[in-house]
Amino acid sequence: MNFRAAAALLLGLVLTTPAVADTLLLHPTHVFDGTAIHEGWSVLVEADKIAAVGPNLSAPVGARTIDLPGATPLTRHVANQRCYYDWIRGDETYAIIDATFAWLEEHWPENEGNAVLSWGDSRLANVLWRDFEPVAVLDWEAVAIGPRELDLGWLVFFHEYYQRIAVRYGYKGVPGLLEREQVLKDYAEHSKHKPRDVAWYLVYAELRQALTSIRVSSRAVHFGERAAPDDPQDLIIDRDHLEAVIAGRVPI
Repeated sequence: MNFRAAAALLLGLVLTTPAVADTLLLHPTHVFDGTAIHEGWSVLVEADKIAAVGPNLSAPVGARTIDLPGATPLTRHVANQRCYYDWIRGDETYAIIDATFAWLEEHWPENEGNAVLSWGDSRLANVLWRDFEPVAVLDWEAVAIGPRELDLGWLVFFHEYYQRIAVRYGYKGVPGLLEREQVLKDYAEHSKHKPRDVAWYLVYAELRQALTSIRVSSRAVHFGERAAPDDPQDLIIDRDHLEAVIAGRVPI
C-alpha cells in the first residue's frame, strides 16, 4: 500500500501547504490509509514530502510537533485552516481573517450532520468531461472528512466568486450557471438531503479562498511578479466582499 498517497486523503494541511524546509510531526485525530481509518497514528513530514505514517512515530531532533485538534470533523477541518493561516501569515496580522474566524465561531452550525468524504475542491474546472458528460473528478489534495455542505458551499461560492470578478473586469460572466437556489433544490432532490446552514459554509468557503489568496499573492511578491501592497490585506482577492459580508453590509 502506498502510505504517502493514502495519508494525503486526510491531511489537507500538508498538501495544501507549499514546500517548506521544515520537519513536522503531525498528530491528527484520525488517519485514513485508503482502506481503514486509524486512531493514534501520526504523520512525519520532511520538507514537502510525507516521510512516514503510522503509530508510535517519534519526532526527530529539531522537528516541530503539531496537534490537529477538534471534537468533530468540522471543528478539525476549521482547525486545519487555522494552522494553515498561522503558517502563511508569518509576522503579519490580517484583521479580516481574524474577524471571519470569529464570525464562524459565533454562527457555528447547531447540527453538523453526518460526516462524509469531502472532495475538497468541487468546481466545474476540476471535472473531466467527454461529450458533455462527466467522466472523472480531479484535484483531490484538499480531500477531508466532513459535512457534505463543505463541497456544496465551495461549489456555489466559487461560481459566485468568479462571477463577481468577471463583472468587475467588464465581462458578463455566466450569471445563469449554478444559480444558488436552483443548485440547493437540485442537490436536495437528487441526494435526499436538505442542505443546512448554507450561509455558514459559503462564508467558510470565502475564508478558505482568502487564505489561498494570501499565499499565492505573497509568493508573487516574493518572486517579483507584483509589488507588495501598503496594506497586506490587499493580498486578498475580493477582500472588499469578504469585509462587507462579515460587517453585514451585503447578504450572504
